[in-house]
Amino acid sequence: MFINDLIECCIPYSDIYLFADDAKLFKHITEDSDKTALQNGVNALQEWTQEWFLKLNASKCKVMSFGRNVLKKVTLIIF
Repeated sequence: MFINDLIECCIPYSDIYLFADDAKLFKHITEDSDKTALQNGVNALQEWTQEWFLKLNASKCKVMSFGRNVLKKVTLIIF
C-alpha cells in the first residue's frame, strides 16, 4: 500500500512526517490561523482515508504540545 500521495493532500495546511504506516501532522502554532490550518490538515487526512477506503485508529491518535505557553485544552476533530 502506498501513502505517498497523503503528503500532497496535507502539506498545504500542515507539515507531515510519514514512516511505514504512521503519519504525524504538525504545525507550529503562533496565531489562531495556525490552529485553523492544522484542523484543515486533519480534515484533509480524513478525506484522504475515505477516498482510499481506509480507517484511522482513533485510539492511536494523540495530541502532543511543546512550548512555554502550551494550551491545556486542544480539540482536533476527527470524523
